[in-house]
Amino acid sequence: MKHFLFSIVLGLLVLVVIAGMFYMALPMLESRYEEKIVAHLAGQMTEEQKKHYYETLVRDMAGFWEPVPEADVARVGQANTQQISHQAEVQINNAGMRSEKDYGPKPSNTYRIVCLGDSFVFGEAGKEQDRFCNQIEDFYHAENIKVDGKQIETLAVGLGSWTTVQEMAYMKSRLSAYDPDLIIVLSTENDITSSSAVNGKGFLTGAFSPEFRDMGTGIYRNVQGAEFGYNNYNLLSWNLSPLSDQLWRRSTAYMKELTGLQHRRGKKIIFSVLDVVKNYSRNYLDHYYQADIDAPVFFANYMRNKHTTLPHDSHPNRRGHRIMANHYIHVLNKLGWIEVKNLPKLNKNLSMDINPELDKEELVAIKQKMVDKTLRETIVFGEFDAMTIKAILGGIFPQSREGKRRDLIWSANQSAFLMKSPLNTSSNDKPNFEMEIDLPARAELYPMTLTLTVNGKQQRFRFTPADVGTQTLRLEQVPLNNEFGVVEVILQSDTHFTTITDHRMKSVALVKATLL
Repeated sequence: MKHFLFSIVLGLLVLVVIAGMFYMALPMLESRYEEKIVAHLAGQMTEEQKKHYYETLVRDMAGFWEPVPEADVARVGQANTQQISHQAEVQINNAGMRSEKDYGPKPSNTYRIVCLGDSFVFGEAGKEQDRFCNQIEDFYHAENIKVDGKQIETLAVGLGSWTTVQEMAYMKSRLSAYDPDLIIVLSTENDITSSSAVNGKGFLTGAFSPEFRDMGTGIYRNVQGAEFGYNNYNLLSWNLSPLSDQLWRRSTAYMKELTGLQHRRGKKIIFSVLDVVKNYSRNYLDHYYQADIDAPVFFANYMRNKHTTLPHDSHPNRRGHRIMANHYIHVLNKLGWIEVKNLPKLNKNLSMDINPELDKEELVAIKQKMVDKTLRETIVFGEFDAMTIKAILGGIFPQSREGKRRDLIWSANQSAFLMKSPLNTSSNDKPNFEMEIDLPARAELYPMTLTLTVNGKQQRFRFTPADVGTQTLRLEQVPLNNEFGVVEVILQSDTHFTTITDHRMKSVALVKATLL
């Protein structure tokens, strides 16, 4: 028995040694025989098979996006291409949109509905025919529903990560070309942010935004935490500070403008907001009413759960999209815009309220809970966690692309973040602000003027090469502008540096910020 066990152990050791030798020799074998192996495999393929594998390789290596001249639109998909996006096969048509059919002038016997939005309209990670926009058309055709005797057609006009501004700007300048009788707008939680740019390979980059080109690297993005390895959204769209409010007002101004143009044409438009993230949908409604947009609005939903989402992605599956499609059909029927006798089944949890009343107390409670959970009176840069990362609004990134803990943290040519006052907002007391920075020894930075703005109060600091090293910025009696005690800090530099391989614009290293 002992001899048998010894033999097994010895045999295993021999196998381990052989495997180790093979592993060590593998790179050498690959480099020596790679071309011969590839040539042999190629020799076994037919011309048709070679073409197929070549097209697959090119398709998978190519980028998805095509930049366009309009800064507020920034990008569309690469026209007339086949792509793989989030494990789904995607056909991009002549307009740079996802559709197996080309988009063109509206036929005279057609009532055209344009579904305008982002990844939900695009049908991210799912099949094209499963999208709510497609299912709306399928229903109307199956029920032989027409408008003034005209056949109903739907066009999905939406791309992943498109912002509200991009959506509105795209449709505004193409309104006559698309000639929609009805526009259905869907907004989701990541629509209030700076748009991303397209790099030379056709991929998205957050290094700058065509929409705010003069801001360089110092743009404000809802996914700024990705620089540090965190993919959750920050507080940019929460409307807790002037920057957020500015982005919201810009978006609703574009919405109002498109609405006016569509009405001037004697056509219709309706807005909907995905009611999954309550803060976003309530903020959306708040700004919508403030902007006095003359169009119906309602809460959309796909009842997110394991039965309505894709197995590999959080976007809706066919069932989730059908819930949304049925909801739109019911709402359009209620408005009397497209009447249907045999309505599809409506999910019992969906609301049919059009222009619903905003519960402001609910919105305040949601915001207060997030402020208490996320914001700090002191931030030590380089010691971020998942919560404090949410306070970064933009223009802040680590020295290394990996975003290692305790890494050197840089401010771009401008940056912004949120903090929480240690003082009671009901009192007349005002906190003081201190920020420790490190000035690098780089000739191109000096003389430098740093402008520090804290809740609207501003102070400038002038630095020369003699100031290289650690410096402290101070601002006393910071005003408190809201009931949550949120403090917005913006740092702007009139100079910056980059490196040979990293083109992000950097100014000063951030060390620590404190409200006293």
